[in-house]
Amino acid sequence: RNPGVSMIGGYGGPGIVVVSYQIDAPSPSGSFSATGGTKSTVGSRTYHLFAAPNTSPVSQNFEVTSGSGEITYVVVGGGGGGGGDFGGGGGGGSVKTRSVTLSPGTYAVVAGAGGVGSTGTPRGGDGVDSTFAIPGGTVTAGGGGGGGGGSGGAPNIPYRSGGAGANGSSAGGTGGGIGQSSAGGSSGDPNPAAEGGLGGNNGGGSNNSSRAYGSGGGGGAGSAGVSGNAYQPGEGGVGVRLSHIPLSFGHNGFFAGGGAGGITQEGPGSVSGGLGGGGDQGPGDSVRDGQPGTGGGGAGGNGPGSPSTGGRGGGGVVIIYYDT
Repeated sequence: RNPGVSMIGGYGGPGIVVVSYQIDAPSPSGSFSATGGTKSTVGSRTYHLFAAPNTSPVSQNFEVTSGSGEITYVVVGGGGGGGGDFGGGGGGGSVKTRSVTLSPGTYAVVAGAGGVGSTGTPRGGDGVDSTFAIPGGTVTAGGGGGGGGGSGGAPNIPYRSGGAGANGSSAGGTGGGIGQSSAGGSSGDPNPAAEGGLGGNNGGGSNNSSRAYGSGGGGGAGSAGVSGNAYQPGEGGVGVRLSHIPLSFGHNGFFAGGGAGGITQEGPGSVSGGLGGGGDQGPGDSVRDGQPGTGGGGAGGNGPGSPSTGGRGGGGVVIIYYDT
């Protein structure tokens, strides 16, 4: 034993407790995701497009698969069909847009078809409503009014007026033609609805003076249809440009234009439908139809001669988008 040397042992090192756990993915409530329609991303926004062809509606679902968040909808009703034989142009469908908050769930979407163009004296068919079912009620954008039938005498008088607007849609133009007295346009539904309606406009009136015996253009969501005169039928009313929608949607970002009035004897070779998918007047049948997925009205039919059938209204559309 050495004097001055401690014989006491050293302390042991401190202990340790290690707790391990898995770092999970972010909670679904913090990440908004959805499916349905044709999905695309433009800039910082994701869009879901439900566009109807002219002849049949599109019925699908928009499903929020995770998270809760604010979406903006645009719901456009189908355009009205053009009247036959000197007929008026069909009215543009209603346009409704608003932002709402949605939670995970399934929400029914219907994009309405366009109204049928008439042959002869009957009025064109009204466009079909488009709808979006959300909490608190279903958003309904009305189809545009059909264009009034033209030509003929007294038996056709009940069919001359264009179909009136409903649920915020625009009215069809009044039919023209020999044997008909002048008449004002039918009334659109101008009242914006609680779910974001922009209101519809009136269809154009007709003129019974030669040489053109002009029929009226269908009303558009942005302006009334132009009345026909002694030289030509009226142009379709302009639709609306929605600045928050890409130009690749609708007709260069416009929706719900009115259809042109029907070409009449010794009238001009072409008359334009309203910007927003309204059917034009010109050579051939196809140009008379409203553009699919725009809610534009169909153009009126020729008189006299072929083609005397009015154009079909453009199918409606539902667009849903949100920031990503």
